[in-house]
Amino acid sequence: MMPSVYRISKAAGFQSLEPVDEEEYQRKREEGAWAFTGRRYRGEWTPIELRRSGEGASPDIWTFRNTILIEENAIQPLGLYIEQTGNFYAVPFEGRELLAVHVMYAPSCLDVANSTFDDSTNPPSIKEYALHRSRIDWSLFKIPETHETEILTVQGLVADDSEFKSQCEKHRFTGIVFDLLDEW
Repeated sequence: MMPSVYRISKAAGFQSLEPVDEEEYQRKREEGAWAFTGRRYRGEWTPIELRRSGEGASPDIWTFRNTILIEENAIQPLGLYIEQTGNFYAVPFEGRELLAVHVMYAPSCLDVANSTFDDSTNPPSIKEYALHRSRIDWSLFKIPETHETEILTVQGLVADDSEFKSQCEKHRFTGIVFDLLDEW
């Protein structure tokens, strides 16, 4: 299989999460908690109250702004990939706990010379990704250029069934899709 890189996005037909109190969320984000930008948070983690947003079914993997939160049934199959690349934090939600994923592995792997940018945005956004394969070691990652908005995953670096995307597909986890960005 040819290694491929994907952006993790919300799947159509599923709900996402939003803060109950937007001001509290913004305050904690400014403090570093709830930013999920790939930078280490050194303060004491405190959850915020979340609510369902949108129409559709409840997913196994929830999307929230620039991160994902996973349900208990997805912890065992996906926990290794999260632990390799960052942290996860418990978030109470409707009488159970979800795990908020904080991906901190952010290799400088964007091949700027071979990527295409949309200069009409500020800062310019990436239209077509070209990535240096040799700089990506783990299944889940962020890149410095989009660290505040995206979680990426690579498929095909190791055995097909031992990466984040293949585990999501194997267990038929719902709520996210994988948008192809680059192939080698």
